[in-house]
Amino acid sequence: MENKQDFEERIRKNLKLKGNELCPSDELYSRIMNDVLNNKSGNFTMFKNRIANIGGKRLSIAILCAFMILGIVSFSTSNNLKAFATETINHIKTIFVLDETNKVVEKAADTTFIGVTTGKDTLLSDNELTKKVGFQVFFPKNLYSGMKLTNKNELINLNKITFEDSQRAQPNMLKAIDDKAVFNSLTSYEPTRGVGAEYVNDKTQLFISIGPVSSEIKNLLSSYTSAKVDLNGTLGYWCEVPIPSYPLIKQSEIMQQDMSKKPNTIKTSHPFIWCSNGVYYLITFLPDKELSMDETVAVAKSFINQSTK
Repeated sequence: MENKQDFEERIRKNLKLKGNELCPSDELYSRIMNDVLNNKSGNFTMFKNRIANIGGKRLSIAILCAFMILGIVSFSTSNNLKAFATETINHIKTIFVLDETNKVVEKAADTTFIGVTTGKDTLLSDNELTKKVGFQVFFPKNLYSGMKLTNKNELINLNKITFEDSQRAQPNMLKAIDDKAVFNSLTSYEPTRGVGAEYVNDKTQLFISIGPVSSEIKNLLSSYTSAKVDLNGTLGYWCEVPIPSYPLIKQSEIMQQDMSKKPNTIKTSHPFIWCSNGVYYLITFLPDKELSMDETVAVAKSFINQSTK
């Protein structure tokens, strides 16, 4: 039985690596990205003040940053990032975001601070990730209600950066995951390392991300309505968060949400978060496929119980 499981695991890993090499047609790629960025049923959550730039025509990148925290702008890798950054900086002078009262306001791109994130799929073990990121990493293979682990990611977060500077920082962010010198070069933007995992059952798909408690996490807990939940001695927060969905734009073959235009709609999402020993744990869902608060709490308790054994 053990040999069979090892064999199946090797097949799964090799298929994942091969999947990262796929190059879909322009038509297929555009359709997929339009679905993802428009938050249609079965696609990923985009949080407040966040856009997703997907390049390189690699499907693995399209699911890369689907589970990050509120207030984060997520970028993925692309051969055209430098050209895109130059074009974007020259073009975008103001962006539309939500203010403290959740109203859409226009702000200067060069003075508006945001958070940005990028990441990549990883086949590193939990122990290897723990050594790399500097905090305990453990993702159970199974969680409450048949949730199965399907994917893990390494992440880099820049927690304090202007929208304009974020365009210039893009080329170095992915490099910073594996290059300590590049990571240190981003110090002025308060960089942190994070990890994430995807879990799936026949009802929904959720994402658990882990990282050091930052100003963005503190902002999430202090700025939005939330229900407090006891997780067997740890305090959890079921938050109510408005999420703007922006018009789409294609820049240098990168499909993104255009923050220089007012959002088309504002939806409500319910991320669930708890903190322990200076580390946050965040559960998010696919749009329109959120679990109830009670079910989400059961998932969190399942995660905690297995992580503390």
